[in-house]
Amino acid sequence: MGSRFGHEDYDQRWAGGIPLCAGHADGPVVALLRPKPSLLQWEQLAGITVLAATESDGEKLAAGAPRGARVIGLPTLR
Repeated sequence: MGSRFGHEDYDQRWAGGIPLCAGHADGPVVALLRPKPSLLQWEQLAGITVLAATESDGEKLAAGAPRGARVIGLPTLR
């Protein structure tokens, strides 16, 4: 993965989202920030928390997620 992050840095494993690692850049991926829902391959994300852009997006993702998947919709700052 390059030095830039975001959907333009498409990586099929992460559905165009930003993988967040524990401890350091080479640490295990523990969360995935803002993946493209249409590209998600849930079986590849076992044990990884998916962080959606909004609470509404989180609810939509959770509705289509397999049992046991952890999806969190980030609150909108006002």
